[in-house]
Amino acid sequence: LGQIFEHIDGRVAEYVALLERAVSIPSVSAEPARRPQVFEMVQFYTQYMAKLGVQYELRELGKHLCNGQELDLPPVIVGRYGDDASKPTICVYGHLDVQPAAKEDGWHTDP
Repeated sequence: LGQIFEHIDGRVAEYVALLERAVSIPSVSAEPARRPQVFEMVQFYTQYMAKLGVQYELRELGKHLCNGQELDLPPVIVGRYGDDASKPTICVYGHLDVQPAAKEDGWHTDP
């Protein structure tokens, strides 16, 4: 674990900048007007994955109804890093959309 922490500690500024960029994208999937930002978030992550050398593909999920509007669902990103069959496989699952937030929710600054 020491090597991992050393790696992270040596790149704190880079990771903070990456996080700042990610949280600046208001990818609220429950709001139809912000659906384009959900797709922007998918693009943000796939660009970063490509930079890291991750092979990825997007798998379309179709459409769904959201507040009475039929909207495209954002695609699922499936990625592979490396191809050495002797190494262990891990599966990471996450989501790229966020919940709506407003200052009235208790934030000290505009979320």
